[in-house]
Amino acid sequence: MSVQASAPTYYVRYIAADDRLPVSIDVPPCRKFATTLTRPLTRQLIGALAGARAKRHQAVPKAVH
Repeated sequence: MSVQASAPTYYVRYIAADDRLPVSIDVPPCRKFATTLTRPLTRQLIGALAGARAKRHQAVPKAVH
């Protein structure tokens, strides 16, 4: 028996009345993960992602022309 795997599906919405960002990820065949981010958590997440990206770009040697 083989399971056909496909790419996860991401859902992000903004609920202005609650100032919340519901995020969910559907991972085939039958897994779903969800959470709700507040404004401070969203700010921390974006900061962490930006820091990780900056570190990655520092680690990559620049091409010599």
